[in-house]
Amino acid sequence: MRFCLSILTANRAELGKQSWGDSKIRGEDYFARMMESLEAAGTLDCKELQPITVVVGTPTTDHMGAYQRDRRLRIVALSKENAEKADLPNRRPVQRCAMNYLQCWRDFQSRLDHEWLVVLEDDVLVAKGWIEYLNQVMDEVLPQCEYAPLFTLYRPVDRLMKRMYEKSKVKWFDIANPMRHWGMQGMAYHQGHFDPVLFKAVRDGVVNNPKTPVEILEQVLFKHLEMDKPVEKREKNIRFIATNPSLVQHIGQQSAIGCAQHQALLFLGDLSDAKK
Repeated sequence: MRFCLSILTANRAELGKQSWGDSKIRGEDYFARMMESLEAAGTLDCKELQPITVVVGTPTTDHMGAYQRDRRLRIVALSKENAEKADLPNRRPVQRCAMNYLQCWRDFQSRLDHEWLVVLEDDVLVAKGWIEYLNQVMDEVLPQCEYAPLFTLYRPVDRLMKRMYEKSKVKWFDIANPMRHWGMQGMAYHQGHFDPVLFKAVRDGVVNNPKTPVEILEQVLFKHLEMDKPVEKREKNIRFIATNPSLVQHIGQQSAIGCAQHQALLFLGDLSDAKK
């Protein structure tokens, strides 16, 4: 398998308060629904992906139920000491999210057993056949790239990609303006995207001093990869590729950190025909 898989989650009950309307927007059972989706797609039983890493942004993992003891999973939970240092219950959702991503990225960088990492947040459903589809897209894209691109498996509220797919079955496309993209529900990263400079930028810009909910994680990531600059001014032209259709779908119609529409307009529950 060209990539490994990590799932980001947290035991919200431990945080002492709801995360900006989580329960109303996504329901209380969204982690269970995501795992059911992964089961149905055959992802959890994929031997080449095992063990799948579950990065938990809290010391406790009770919300995972029986999956706490699932041998197909490798659980990396935040230590009690680090949770206390971070003052976790009093952190804003964007901060807690960024801290969990840092934990995930550092874990991946320390393992060095794969070049690529796919990260899924715990509030998505996956399409059947998503692994094969992503591999097909990467097979087409990577030979065309001088530097490892960044991939998004999720593109919310994009009518153009829907028209492109319906017209000519376009399986992927470059996102011309990454800084206008939002939604990290499913992303694929390369080892080369991560370094201490990025980790410091995330901690300084999002974890320690978030100014507004708009100052979110992907903006820091894109700036680190120089995606905020014109192509001719970048030291490395790292492309941002979107799969078409989206391979994951957000559970719930809106974002849990605001009221924005937050679903992919083009998501096929089964990609059997799309792969042909």
